[in-house]
Amino acid sequence: MKYNRLFYRNITFKCNNKCRFCISHNTKRQNTSIVEDSLKSIKICDSEYNISNSDLFIISGGEPTVSPEFNDIIDFLLKRHCKIVIYTNGRKLDSINQTFLGNSNIRWIIPFYGLSENHDYYTNTKNSFYETFECVHKLKKEWLPRISIKFLIKKRNQIQDFYKLYSMLKVFPEFHFSAILDNNINEQLLIATEISDLIKAIFEDGKKVKISNLPLCRLKNGTLPDISSEYDLQKELKIDEYYFIKKKITAKMEYDKLHCWLDKCSKCSLHRYCTDNSLCYRPLAIDRSNMFLDEE
Repeated sequence: MKYNRLFYRNITFKCNNKCRFCISHNTKRQNTSIVEDSLKSIKICDSEYNISNSDLFIISGGEPTVSPEFNDIIDFLLKRHCKIVIYTNGRKLDSINQTFLGNSNIRWIIPFYGLSENHDYYTNTKNSFYETFECVHKLKKEWLPRISIKFLIKKRNQIQDFYKLYSMLKVFPEFHFSAILDNNINEQLLIATEISDLIKAIFEDGKKVKISNLPLCRLKNGTLPDISSEYDLQKELKIDEYYFIKKKITAKMEYDKLHCWLDKCSKCSLHRYCTDNSLCYRPLAIDRSNMFLDEE
């Protein structure tokens, strides 16, 4: 589906994790001008932009499910008929309005940083892996198509964790691979090569795989389906306008900022796929023999 606009809102900076690389739960201490969005401010956004079924609304934090207004905000957005993406660590899924979990207008993105030792280290929170895993393990089968499991990779020595995690979470239909943003380029190049076999195995199992922050030229041969070098990614940009808090960013502005991993990138047929899509929320997706841009 083509979305005319994307809205991104942080509804709280509080979080029940303390991730080592995340600034959101420290935002207030950093004296920034960014403020939390309340139900009131989202209603003001609606009155200004008339949110509708052609819009995509991303809800983040902090951990959005700890906001006391979480249920009311989601209920309001559902009445506007827009599509909703929620970033959550998954630890409180059993405490929210359970009808949201099966709603076809909502997608949930839940991250894992490895098995318990690595996950708890990066979240800086004891038992966070166990609590997230227990919550997703208890989800009803009919809810699973609404869940995207995101594997966040910091170092190559974590990679074996994700092979094991996939075997534990194999019932889910979608997996997203991403290197953590503060990785150095050399580490990301090596991670891409070493994670290739798992990526290929997952989409050969009939799952959808998404990739961001990983250089595609370093994936092993045969990991990705063949694509045409004439493919024009600019025509595939799905969102015309993107509103990060109150700042408007156009698709063309994002397209013009696509970065290169290496000096040779600009001459590569994969260049327009192979970018950090964290700002435009359109990761590369692989679905069996197809490759395309998808919404987050």
